Amino acid sequence: MKFILAALILTFSATAFSAGAWTPAKKISQIEEYGSGIKVYGLDLSSNPAKCQENYVALPNPTQEPDKINRLNSMLLAAYMAGKSVELKLSGTACSSNLPTYFAVRVSN
Repeated sequence: MKFILAALILTFSATAFSAGAWTPAKKISQIEEYGSGIKVYGLDLSSNPAKCQENYVALPNPTQEPDKINRLNSMLLAAYMAGKSVELKLSGTACSSNLPTYFAVRVSN
């Protein structure tokens, strides 16, 4: 019974943010930070799986742990400073201030 419960918890934890879509790889044009995670500008956010009203900037999903947001911030800042392309995994269910939210970052050349 404990094994089944543990398997279910792991399954739901891993899929909690799985609904969503990756943006196409593109270089960030601008970033902003106001203490709650980096706002990312310049990416193609047209997939907008949560159907947020605006799609010119993406915000970190506010339900994430602060440590995770800090790690995402580090990756985004490093990619921006190095001129690398990034992809964001946008939430399929959450908007913040009518803007798409992201919960994962992929960096590429």
